Amino acid sequence: MNTRALGAVLLALPATAAGITILGGRTVRASANSAPAYWAGVNGSGVVVAEGQFSDGDCPIEVAREDLTLKISQLPDPVSGDLGESSVTASYTFYNPTDDAVVMTLFFPVGYAPQYLTDIPAEEAYAITLDGAAVSRRQRHTYHKDRIYGGTFSVGDELPCDERRTDAFFRESTPVTQYTYEVAAADETRYFTFTFEGNPSRSKVYIASDSEFDIRDGRGELYARVPSGEAQQIVLYVVGDPLDRYEAGVYASPGAFGGQPDGEILSAPEIERTTFGALARALYDPACDVGEIDWYNAFVAMLSDTAQAGSMRSEDLSDYLMLWYEYDVTIPAHASVVNTVTAPLFPTIYGSSQPRYYFEYLLSPAQHWAGFGEIAIRVETPYYLTDSSLQFTAVDDAYTFERNGLPMGELTFTITEHEILNVPFSPYDVVGPVLRTALILLVLSVLGSAVFCIVFLSVRSRRKKLAARRVQNGQGSAEEGKIDFDEFPGGPQDPPAEGGR
Repeated sequence: MNTRALGAVLLALPATAAGITILGGRTVRASANSAPAYWAGVNGSGVVVAEGQFSDGDCPIEVAREDLTLKISQLPDPVSGDLGESSVTASYTFYNPTDDAVVMTLFFPVGYAPQYLTDIPAEEAYAITLDGAAVSRRQRHTYHKDRIYGGTFSVGDELPCDERRTDAFFRESTPVTQYTYEVAAADETRYFTFTFEGNPSRSKVYIASDSEFDIRDGRGELYARVPSGEAQQIVLYVVGDPLDRYEAGVYASPGAFGGQPDGEILSAPEIERTTFGALARALYDPACDVGEIDWYNAFVAMLSDTAQAGSMRSEDLSDYLMLWYEYDVTIPAHASVVNTVTAPLFPTIYGSSQPRYYFEYLLSPAQHWAGFGEIAIRVETPYYLTDSSLQFTAVDDAYTFERNGLPMGELTFTITEHEILNVPFSPYDVVGPVLRTALILLVLSVLGSAVFCIVFLSVRSRRKKLAARRVQNGQGSAEEGKIDFDEFPGGPQDPPAEGGR
């Protein structure tokens, strides 16, 4: 029996599963204590095929059926720390129509924790099975630049790779010049300042500690904090061409270069020359849970996102790593298998007194399989489903949707604790009740002031015109801004005769 090895990806939701999106959202809660108004998450996807991984063309595997079940038993409350009880399960029935067995390597993105969690749930919270049996899985990591901002990820750009990443600038052979300074601040915190001139397309400068970068008077300036006390080392790396002009000093504040130094550089810098590949291997910690190739590729991706200068700390990389589970699936010729993934579910939350829980499921990536049959979606919840992009049918404590073929567009819907009638929801409509009331009062105040001014000016104008006519008719006199009227405004009149009426 011949076996063809193919690569594919099973993309589910980071920190959830099966393509439910945790988009960054705003949460406003009534509380005696202050709380964040923004909960960041990440985007996810359903089952897709990674293009360009098949030596003999497109992937031949078909999705005969996809069953997506979302169980939302209890909604989360990040302010109180209650994460609720929600999970999502996606079952994919794969069919191999070819005459050869197909071996697929699938990637299931576990992702990372949303903003209201300190870490992703334990490995036991995620399940991957094939025809009901647990599947052996391997941990892989990639770099995700928007990991802390709730940005989306791209299938083609972010899949784990078994080869070192190629970059136009950060090549293994790229030269690196390392400068090591020994500095001291006697009594108070000072700032090490490294000022340089260089072409950013040829040279990039990094400090192996927390730092800030700025451009002043056409020169680059890197600042690193120097705590008071004992002497310490500041290590800089110039990747690419060596710098022709640079200066270093210790000052009382960032940006004080050119003034009077307020600290001490104890000796001339030690200068070493190496390559970027050797530097990356020296910074990698074999004891970490990230593979060496995954670490190198993520490290290169992180540096590629920086400007001409910045920090180069290997510990910073962990904040931008996205976790995947990699596993293999074999499908015999003209046979079907069922691959199921289950994970916790963490939605985006909008609103205040009546929060809305927003979900998105990306359907479009499934267009890249050789074929797509039926899809069945079931949302099991005691709450209310509103504003869905697909027409669900309510049945008992669930909402269902079925169709032959892949629907166009993506699946989006909102869950609410209370039924909301005839109020279209936009995830960007996050104006709270206090702000809304203030805006209404402000509008009413402006309108009331405008009406008062119009009435006042109108009455004043009419009085002036009336006074002017009376003066003109001899009924009064204007003098020094005063208007005197006759006792009888109709003109001089004789008093009534005695005995007259």
